Amino acid sequence: MGLERYKKYFKKFSKNKIIVGLTGNIGSGKSSVLNIFKELGFFTISSDEIVKEILTKKEICDKIIKRYHSVKDKGSRIDKGKLAKLLFRNERAKNFVENLLHPLVIKEIIKRIKESEGSVVMVEVPLLFEKNLESFFDLIICVIAKDKIRMKRLIKRGMKKDDIKQREKNQFDQKFKMKHSDIIIDNSSSYEVLKEKVLGIYNLIKKLT
Repeated sequence: MGLERYKKYFKKFSKNKIIVGLTGNIGSGKSSVLNIFKELGFFTISSDEIVKEILTKKEICDKIIKRYHSVKDKGSRIDKGKLAKLLFRNERAKNFVENLLHPLVIKEIIKRIKESEGSVVMVEVPLLFEKNLESFFDLIICVIAKDKIRMKRLIKRGMKKDDIKQREKNQFDQKFKMKHSDIIIDNSSSYEVLKEKVLGIYNLIKKLT
């Protein structure tokens, strides 16, 4: 059943609101798009930020470190870089950590939706399709970018090509996500062009409310 058991709570606390799922592959610019929507006035939630918050909790860190000592930093906390490398190279570790974290992430998203103001809530979920969460949302926006551009951005962030390719193996390809999304934002150009595109979609969604 996976995360499906949380759907009824998700729907319960999102009545009278439009819940938008924002997704896209690594390096596409999801965070930039989310921040622009936030600046325009939408209530936004980042699942990546929630994961980072959860990984600061001692009880969670201890559960992961107890099983996978190699991810520990010098201060007996989790080194996020080491954890990421482990998860994208070890399927068993990936399943263990995801089964531990994802229910906590969904619960926190539901909590924030419940507390949100306004009629639109936008939730950034990188693995929206991979985790079969399509039915949780009223509208799905997918951010895309040309492969070469995404690679260039990620290398600029300090990532290595092998690590990027390893992460991409755990994501559906862009064509699949485009086919199953309601709105596509191509972020292969400048930030100024991106802002114009997001503004147009913002105005469209506002009309729905």
